[in-house]
Amino acid sequence: YSRVYALRAGTLTRKYEHAWAAGLFDGEGCAYAYRRTSNSRFVKLTVGQSHRAVLDRFCRAVGVGRVYGPYGPYAPARPQRKPNWIWQTTTAAASRAAIRNLRPFLSPVKRRQIREATKRAS
Repeated sequence: YSRVYALRAGTLTRKYEHAWAAGLFDGEGCAYAYRRTSNSRFVKLTVGQSHRAVLDRFCRAVGVGRVYGPYGPYAPARPQRKPNWIWQTTTAAASRAAIRNLRPFLSPVKRRQIREATKRAS
């Protein structure tokens, strides 16, 4: 009964979505120190994907950020290329919120990438 109630309440569903989003971010995402102005830096998170629906789900799961695009394709000689969409955070607060939601499910490699980006942004 408690598991059914938790699913209905959205608690487990939210955690499953965070875990799914962390898996996508592990494989397709990037964290780096971004400088907006000479004295304003923060960790920026991005995920690129050729399917907008995947990034829309990612955005809902993480709860912050925005999907931009489509970009390309830039090689007209290669018609098999698809347009690209990008989810990204544009503020330090959004990045912190996304990291907070994803961190419990991220691989050690991606956690290290975020840690190094945080050091560079400081």
